[in-house]
Amino acid sequence: MDQSSNDVYSSKEQFRWAAEIDRVDGLDVSYRPPRHLVVRSRIGRLQRKRIDTRIGNMERPRLSRGELEIMDALWRLGEGTVQDVCDSLERELAYTTVMTTMRSLHARKKVLQRIKSGRAHVYRPLVTRDEVSRSILSDLKGVLFRGRVPSLVLNLLEEESLSSTDLKSLQAALRDAQSRRDNK
Repeated sequence: MDQSSNDVYSSKEQFRWAAEIDRVDGLDVSYRPPRHLVVRSRIGRLQRKRIDTRIGNMERPRLSRGELEIMDALWRLGEGTVQDVCDSLERELAYTTVMTTMRSLHARKKVLQRIKSGRAHVYRPLVTRDEVSRSILSDLKGVLFRGRVPSLVLNLLEEESLSSTDLKSLQAALRDAQSRRDNK
């Protein structure tokens, strides 16, 4: 089956095509890569493949409790294999469960980088603990507390017994927030 060359676009042709479209009314708009690429499969058929146009994971990562436990282990280790993560988890999970979850965190949620090292894969976090905690707190604030920060903070303070050091650091954070607000 002979396909015409018009059916398959090289990345250079797609870039040129997108660049021409982006020059609207003489304005040069930034390049947006195409969402689909036409490629030839191994058996010669043409297929449209979706291209992930996001850089990193632009959406806030939403992780389950089990995924958070695995990410916590990787944040502590820096990087590690499935066995390393299994060994460092606080609760015992099956190797296959950890492997499947880490594969999902890599392929679907894009929060892990996977590097082949011999027969094993080494996983490295692509998001920081702070990014994930901000995401979770933002969801809590928006959904449970309807965007009211004082309600969120007061609820957290009621649940925890704080040491004098913790109270001093909270007071310092409140003073910093007050000074930033006053300087605006």
